[in-house]
Amino acid sequence: MKKIVIVAFVLSFIINSYGLVVAQSADIEGKNWDIRFSSKSFYDDNVIQAPKSSANKPTGLGGESSYAFDFSGLGKYKFRISKPLTITTSYRLNHTGYTDLSKYNQLTHTFGTDAAYFIPNTGKKIWRLNLRYYYMYNFIANDAYNSVNSLSPSIMFMLDPKFGFTRINYTFTNQNNRQNLLRDTDSHSIGINHYYYIFGNLKRRLRVGYAYGNDEAKRGLNDLDSHTLKVRLKTPLIWGINLNTGYRYESKDFDTRAVRIGTGKRDDDRHRFNVEFSKVLIKDYGFFENLTGSLKYERINNDSNDKLFEHNKNVVSLFLEVKF
Repeated sequence: MKKIVIVAFVLSFIINSYGLVVAQSADIEGKNWDIRFSSKSFYDDNVIQAPKSSANKPTGLGGESSYAFDFSGLGKYKFRISKPLTITTSYRLNHTGYTDLSKYNQLTHTFGTDAAYFIPNTGKKIWRLNLRYYYMYNFIANDAYNSVNSLSPSIMFMLDPKFGFTRINYTFTNQNNRQNLLRDTDSHSIGINHYYYIFGNLKRRLRVGYAYGNDEAKRGLNDLDSHTLKVRLKTPLIWGINLNTGYRYESKDFDTRAVRIGTGKRDDDRHRFNVEFSKVLIKDYGFFENLTGSLKYERINNDSNDKLFEHNKNVVSLFLEVKF
């Protein structure tokens, strides 16, 4: 698997180098760069995912809830190799700081490359091929936590605009845990998502998706199979306010990890619901393309036959993003 990751990284470097040379001589249309900064203040009532029942809470476990501040910066550049082929490179820096649980502060660096190819001469039908690679490095409380390599080919097609479009993807992820080698994991997943434009309105979109995943951990201590169902609705409301809400169900069947009490293997069922209201506050002002604000609520409920892993989480956040 390490050879696959190295080959993917080398290919990504070669593609980017080629893209830079071509883009310098290409007739570029439109804006090729994208710079965004965002900040988020939020309250999380269960940062550490403590068990629902105090009887199952490990001895010595401290506080669970905290206010937090999140800052993120994103930069992208698109190389227009030809009319059907583009290559986008990106870098994101993200920092999350907790006021009461600073030992869980997070710092993440993410480097990405996404090649997109629109298949020409398909009439009203649209076919697009994508190949995405990203590398992520995470720190927890200033200590290296893990590094992640991910490679994902996908195909998107729209046979009739009235019925929206469909995307099918495969993703390979390699995770190297810097604190516990037993948590090193190779993951494989395949998914399908359909996006339907309600009443033909591109701003009103319903997404329905399914994904199957398989995690292979070192020494098999956390091997699992997962099934994920999700539905999401995005639609404008009134006064320029947009609604973005969704539900996600994930079933995890662990292959080798037995429950702590009783017999059998661990099975988890996770339900995730969120609702977000957003609005563009400032548009086309000076250097700003837009300034967007949003208010979001998220609820997570994780059920398990191992009571240690049963937990609830509620997160309320206020978000601001500036796009240049």
